[in-house]
Amino acid sequence: MPASAITHYLNSLASALATPSGKVYAGVVMACVLVLYFLRNHIVLFSLAAFPGTLLHEFLHFIAGLVTFGRPTGFSVIPRRVSRGYALGSVRFARVRWYNAWFIGLAPLLLLPMALFLLVWRVQGLHGFVLTELLWAYLLATLIYASLPSWPDIKIAAGSFWLLVFAVAVYWIVTSEGFRIAQL
Repeated sequence: MPASAITHYLNSLASALATPSGKVYAGVVMACVLVLYFLRNHIVLFSLAAFPGTLLHEFLHFIAGLVTFGRPTGFSVIPRRVSRGYALGSVRFARVRWYNAWFIGLAPLLLLPMALFLLVWRVQGLHGFVLTELLWAYLLATLIYASLPSWPDIKIAAGSFWLLVFAVAVYWIVTSEGFRIAQL
């Protein structure tokens, strides 16, 4: 994505959230996120309330596994008891390696820009807060909540930590300051 498109997107987000209706909408979305947070101790209610986000969270792991040759072997969005609580869903892979672990583990982070895009879209087209907007706010909240990687996701991504360090180093060298120092 070119820098001008990112700048345009961020300006649209800032201007949408600067309006009174944008502030109210963002507040309603954050209230929904808090409701999800407080429901997490009631697994039946939480798993039902968080289902749309859980489905997309696991789907992004699955897609990242396909694209990076992780060979997904299983997909589930049925909550199950694990040692430290509950897992709302899971995707199993046959080939998580150094080159794909970071992408597979952190794939759900892509839900955050999607949620922000939908927030801007809903606020810009807002003609009064009606009941359907509450449903949109709830769906946005599930996307935001599901964008957070779980501890198992972070453990998987840690398998590619050195790849991230390498990418940051290359970026730093390619930028003007890093390139100038590298030329010395």
